[in-house]
Amino acid sequence: MKAWTQPSFSHHGEFFSIPPSYTKWHHKATMAYFSLPQAGRTVEEVLQVGQPDMYAMGSPIMAATTTLKEISVFPQPVQKPHPQMWEPVTSERSIRWAARHALNAFTVPEPTSRLKRNIEIFYEEAAKNNWPDRLQRGAWKFGWDAQKHRGFGCCRYVHLLPSRNGQQALQRYKYALEQQWDYYGPFGFAAVLSDLGEPMYDLHMKITADLIMQKGIAIVGTPDQVVEQILRIKQTCSYEDFFFTAWFEGGGYRTEEVEEQMHLFAEQVMPVLRRECGGGPVLPDSTVHLVPEPMTIGTVTRA
Repeated sequence: MKAWTQPSFSHHGEFFSIPPSYTKWHHKATMAYFSLPQAGRTVEEVLQVGQPDMYAMGSPIMAATTTLKEISVFPQPVQKPHPQMWEPVTSERSIRWAARHALNAFTVPEPTSRLKRNIEIFYEEAAKNNWPDRLQRGAWKFGWDAQKHRGFGCCRYVHLLPSRNGQQALQRYKYALEQQWDYYGPFGFAAVLSDLGEPMYDLHMKITADLIMQKGIAIVGTPDQVVEQILRIKQTCSYEDFFFTAWFEGGGYRTEEVEEQMHLFAEQVMPVLRRECGGGPVLPDSTVHLVPEPMTIGTVTRA
């Protein structure tokens, strides 16, 4: 947020320091820019200026007694005060932190019982903190508010089976799921598969495709079956609006096959979801006009 809302910034935390205190920077352009009144910072705030050390190795711009105190990010975002920010959440601590700091929450794939409780925690913590968000718009709809773009999003693996050779296609997709979770498993992701109130799974267990599908984390079937399972998430979690992300990639699938899944979902699932959910958000036309500045190359000017 500092990078997006301040003309220059620094951060000195427990694990990271930006910029590091030893960063050398003796650049005339930086000094010229922060000498301008409209820069929002002075040279003294951004640099600890010293005399260039011409005896050091490397570029005199970086090998100098001048050290960098703050850095800048350009261009600044068009959205004010800053764009939406999202935090991937799993633990109660991370969920409450996101709600307190005006961040939208997005969950890793987890059973719907746990998702429901996590949404409740997020909503509860936001209420305690006067519903913080970047535009100070007050309370929002439970779970997700499509108009205010505020709340808690969820995701699931989605795969549509063909009408022919469905079992063969299912078996292939199971292999793809297990390949992915053979990677995720050793990082402890088995813990997120347990339902609310269920003992935590062994972090070193083999995660099977059948378990992932049983938990509803992978939604696989015909378009009607996929629609039914997605709407069940909305209803169980009491979403007023609904923010759902479909994850189509699978190990061993070609790009064209993944794109085909996306097309099938858009054609056969999304229209039903839109109807059942009362429509989708209507986005206003952008009022931003980006006009490219002329670029001069030698004696030739191009727009």
